[in-house]
Amino acid sequence: MTEVCGHCGSHLIDRGWCRKCGRRAEVTAAIAPTRRFTGTGPPLAPPPAYARRPPARSGRASRSPRDDRLGAGLVEVPPVPTTEPEAAVLDDPRVAEVHRFCWNPDCRKPVGRTRPDRPATDKGFCTNCQAPFSFVPVLASGEVVAGKYEVAGCLAHGGQGWIYLARDRDVAGHWVVLKGVVQPGDEKAVATAVAERQFLAQVRHPNVVRIHTAVEHGGNGYIVMEYLGGRTLRSIQDERGGPLPVGIAIAYVLGLLPAFAYLHELGLIYADFKPDNAMVQEDREIKLIDLGAVKRLDDRESAILGTRSYQAPEVERYGLSEASDLFTIARTLAELALGTNDVDGTLDPRAAAILDRHESLHRFLAKGAAAQPAERFQSAGEMAEQLRGVLREVVAVETGRPRPGVSVRFGGDLHARRGGSGPDWRALPAVAVDGTDPAAGVVDEAAALDPARQDAVLADAVAQGRVPDTAEIRLARARALIDLGRAGAAEPLLAAVEAEDPWDWRVTWYRSLAQLDGNDPGRAAEGFARVHFDLPGELAPKLAEALASERAGDLARAAALYAAVVATDPGFTSAAVGLARVREAGRDRAGAAAAYDLVPETSSARLPARMAKARALARRAAGSEPTAADLVAADAIIDALPPDQRLAGAALTVELLEAALGLLVDGHLAADAGVRLRRRPLDERGVRLALEAAYRDLARHDPAADADALIDRANEIRPVTFL
Repeated sequence: MTEVCGHCGSHLIDRGWCRKCGRRAEVTAAIAPTRRFTGTGPPLAPPPAYARRPPARSGRASRSPRDDRLGAGLVEVPPVPTTEPEAAVLDDPRVAEVHRFCWNPDCRKPVGRTRPDRPATDKGFCTNCQAPFSFVPVLASGEVVAGKYEVAGCLAHGGQGWIYLARDRDVAGHWVVLKGVVQPGDEKAVATAVAERQFLAQVRHPNVVRIHTAVEHGGNGYIVMEYLGGRTLRSIQDERGGPLPVGIAIAYVLGLLPAFAYLHELGLIYADFKPDNAMVQEDREIKLIDLGAVKRLDDRESAILGTRSYQAPEVERYGLSEASDLFTIARTLAELALGTNDVDGTLDPRAAAILDRHESLHRFLAKGAAAQPAERFQSAGEMAEQLRGVLREVVAVETGRPRPGVSVRFGGDLHARRGGSGPDWRALPAVAVDGTDPAAGVVDEAAALDPARQDAVLADAVAQGRVPDTAEIRLARARALIDLGRAGAAEPLLAAVEAEDPWDWRVTWYRSLAQLDGNDPGRAAEGFARVHFDLPGELAPKLAEALASERAGDLARAAALYAAVVATDPGFTSAAVGLARVREAGRDRAGAAAAYDLVPETSSARLPARMAKARALARRAAGSEPTAADLVAADAIIDALPPDQRLAGAALTVELLEAALGLLVDGHLAADAGVRLRRRPLDERGVRLALEAAYRDLARHDPAADADALIDRANEIRPVTFL
């Protein structure tokens, strides 16, 4: 049964999120699902829906800026003590009963367990599939393998049997690790060992354990790899007694994504990533270990090994892919950060609170482990790019310190350049031009033109044959037409881009802009939420969804998104101003004032924000009247305005004193001679005298004002005298 979203009625519920409106689903009903594929066995090639779609476009840069340090310079990863080789050998190499399963990937039933009629057994046959099993080490201490590797003992038991420590007799002090097959003489296990001999020796990456060679001994195959004296992510988590801090968990996974990108470039699929298969060393370097399940992407013959609870749902039927590897990464990150790799089920309160606190992490996990491969990230680079953005947000929230970064998909915030204080979609960051597009140069040149001229120049360039009619041409023309209020003319251009790539998020982005321009903010918010789902590490989609939500009247949602953006990067001044607007609309005067203070001192929007703060402090609202302290704070802002803002200061002074007078007359504020506004006592007479002077000052300095009307108001407001 599939679920129905209570927000929009869509059936597209994916791992707790709605793919139509982009919100966490509120389930209202259930319907029978429709199967997309039929058949019983794996086809020779994946069906179209499982075919690899192009990764999301990354703008002009080919890849996002990266920091190769573990934690990307954003979090401090704790050091891991080195374990000396001989100290790592197990005194009593036994496999706990809870970890005893049939090695057959088609079975995986418990074996060798204690039963009412007999004790646990270390050797035997699976009662389900009859496959032989043995949890007894094949190699003994002191045994020499391939004439040069002297076995010291067992280190651990993995998915393919015991892992041994050995000393290389040819190199003094050189320790290696021997990894054998699951069952001696088993055909599938032997085939795996043969496959390892064929390609693992070519793998050379700083984040992948080094494979020295492959050898045979006693009818079994072994790979020989470097010894790493660190801790696996599983053991680090076990030692902690629960999930890792979210930032640390992300840092570990982010540090491994270059290794996956490398393997995928070689046409290799890791297949069995989980916390057990990554090791952190003393120098904070992290590596993939246990390459026993690695397969060539085009290998459809050998057995697929993996751990079911981490494995993508399509693997059993359609085989491995880059997308299935990325699924295991998302599941592993969930395990490390939440203590469970299943974010679909009922989460304990602690895990649910983490996802509520870090919405971008929740969306990242949902996208990374989406049921449909085409819904996931499509490359390790794309996944890493978004995970870096998620890490910045997580660290900003956890530490209270901004962690801005550079996006290759969007430009910067345009609020400071455009000015204005209302929710204006034209101030949203521009989508970066795809530098690989043949028309990218022409689109860049035309971007400086006004919208009408831009559309004409691009259309003419295509008509004259100077550039092909590419996606960038169509998107740029669509943006210009939307800016001109001609969304209907933009739609065919967007539809043409969508026809070539149904997964291009930019189409949804521009359609949502058109909906905002057409005064349909509710639908626009849904569209931006979908982009937010596809790009969970980007700030621009959050900002856009916040703006649309504000326009649609969903102030709580808008406030949450604005706050997330400005907490990560205060350079997005439109987020700070937007947060102030929605807080003020919610009668949170102090919160609005605090939001205006988030605009950086160095920003050109700082001065307008200070003046907006003064207005917010002084503005009257039913049920939320300014206090004397609010008025004094606004007065201090006016006093601090630079000399060239005399006219703006005069207008602000009038607003401040009108509010103060109204409060005094209405009885909402008590006179206090000890408090001064514009250097006059805070009583009716003092405020009237100051307000009279302010109106006269405004009449003298504002050329656009009705001077006579201002003088009349000054005469009306001044205190009554008998002289």
